[in-house]
Amino acid sequence: MYGTRYLTGGHAELVPACCALLLGLLMLVSGAREVSAQEDTHSMILVAKPALSDPNFARTVVLVTRHGRAGTVGIILNRPTDATLAHMFPENKLFEKSTDPVYQGGPVALRTPVFLFRSSTPVNNALHLFADVYLSADLSVLTNIYQHTSGTNDLRVFAGHAGWYPGQLRQEIIRGDWHITEADTATVFHADAETLWPRFITLFNNEVVQAVRSYKQPPHYFRFVVDTADR
Repeated sequence: MYGTRYLTGGHAELVPACCALLLGLLMLVSGAREVSAQEDTHSMILVAKPALSDPNFARTVVLVTRHGRAGTVGIILNRPTDATLAHMFPENKLFEKSTDPVYQGGPVALRTPVFLFRSSTPVNNALHLFADVYLSADLSVLTNIYQHTSGTNDLRVFAGHAGWYPGQLRQEIIRGDWHITEADTATVFHADAETLWPRFITLFNNEVVQAVRSYKQPPHYFRFVVDTADR
């Protein structure tokens, strides 16, 4: 329905836990305007290391949207599909001529659309992630944004999401599967999907050289993931 890349991958044993995480996220979004400063710091970007061979996450760049004792939810940023908003919402006339791409957000709940957008003010039924970036799964919010913007420069629509059960992401980071960096709007909305992952890998390789020359403490978001939240 959404193109072949929507139907690839996915660990069957992880689906129930990840769907529960998404359900919790949607319940939060339905009544939330903003989240606390502590929750805001959970937004970070994971970059798969070259050795990560899992087809669900190989060569991916993932925005972590929720992280805590219940597990972790994220959105893969660099897997565009052949589908457009017109394909995803065939009964909505607003999108019938849209050629804007839909991205595969992860291997879980592939028929569930979620979207990231920017707003200078809080938005009902949307979860504040960081800076002026919000996450929602509310079609009325998406419709309103699309009606009042030209194109999708500050909007990304995804089918599905990524999820980790409690403790899983911590183990993957300790095992060395992921690089971690801070989330930023340019990466989420304006980076080229095809070059995003190799550009990050080049950046991290250069940083490793610098780190060997001058040791630095790991950033706060790395310590948070490994040491606290999902034990």
